[in-house]
Amino acid sequence: IEILAELGAADRVVLGSFDPGALVLLPSAGLRTGAARPELLSMYLRAAMRLSPQRFDFDAVFMPRRYWGLPLSIAPVLRAASARAVTVHTWVENDPGTAKKLWKAGVSGVVTDDPASLVRARNGR
Repeated sequence: IEILAELGAADRVVLGSFDPGALVLLPSAGLRTGAARPELLSMYLRAAMRLSPQRFDFDAVFMPRRYWGLPLSIAPVLRAASARAVTVHTWVENDPGTAKKLWKAGVSGVVTDDPASLVRARNGR
């Protein structure tokens, strides 16, 4: 918290953890947080069953596109997130064509091992 304040970076980062307890103090410090695994799982299951979104205590979702080798549909999460102004990011995607499809579908960010290629794709080059 102190380092982000010192660097003036608090408004351009989202902090996340696989451990929800690690994020507890961050919102009261004015920092944005990403959903921890239990929150993401709850959100995903409710969205897949087309239940109305619950109240979210996070600002962003960082979602894998595959879990235990099984593909996950991003559409239910995008629907639930847009109802609560939560941004959705996926990981890990290295194919520029797939990344472009994800952005077109409404994904805000794509975690990648090849940022230069995805930046070129995002900028239309």
